[in-house]
Amino acid sequence: MIRVILVVALVMAGIVLVSMINKRSHKRHLREIAISRHGVDSWSNFLTDFPEWPQELLLRIYRNIIDLTGVKSFPLLPDDDLFDMLHLDQGDIDDMLETELAGASIDITPFLRKKPDQPVQTVRDMLNWIARSTHIEDYSHGSR
Repeated sequence: MIRVILVVALVMAGIVLVSMINKRSHKRHLREIAISRHGVDSWSNFLTDFPEWPQELLLRIYRNIIDLTGVKSFPLLPDDDLFDMLHLDQGDIDDMLETELAGASIDITPFLRKKPDQPVQTVRDMLNWIARSTHIEDYSHGSR
């Protein structure tokens, strides 16, 4: 019985160690990307690429995605892959979007009920899907 407990404890410790190493490696990779993008005004890319979005809401989502990466001031770009590159969790993204869209008094019912017509992989895919699902341009109200 003690051997079984010891083996289970060693396996669990190994899993935790591997997870910690993977997280550190991933953060280092994101920091390297951030360094390679030094001087890039990533926010301007979002303003240019998503003119139909209310600026305050777009900025909150942009900042929240950066927060989810765990790398402060990460220079997020519209074509960054949410999962393969940024390693974000779908549940965390969904929770953040529901909070932000509901907080902006946007009817999220269509967004929650419909499935995307194409895969959502990048930040651009996600924002375009939300815009199509919720008619985001109806909520702009001159917020620029």
